[in-house]
Amino acid sequence: MDDLQALVSQLIKENQQLKRQLDRQSSKPATETVDAKVLVGLARKLERALTPSKPVRAVKVIRRRPVSPEVAERRRQALAKARAVRAEKRAAAAQA
Repeated sequence: MDDLQALVSQLIKENQQLKRQLDRQSSKPATETVDAKVLVGLARKLERALTPSKPVRAVKVIRRRPVSPEVAERRRQALAKARAVRAEKRAAAAQA
C-alpha cells in the first residue's frame, strides 16, 4: 500500500511539472518559436554552404543491349500506330 501511495504522489508531482511547462510554453508568443525555427534553418543552410562538400560522382549510365531488327521494327510500327490514333483523337476534338 505504501508503494502505491508513493507511486501516486510521484505521478501527481510529474503531472504538476508538466502542467507548469505547458503553461510556460503556451504563454510564449508564437512568433518566438517561429523565429527560433527560422534561425535554426538559416544556420543549417549557412553551415552547409560553408563546409566543403564531397565531390559529386557522375551517374553511371546503363546501356541497353542492342535490340534485334525485328523487335525494333515492331516498336516503330507500334509508335506510328499510336501517333496516328493520337492525331485522330486531336482532330476529332478540334472538330467538336
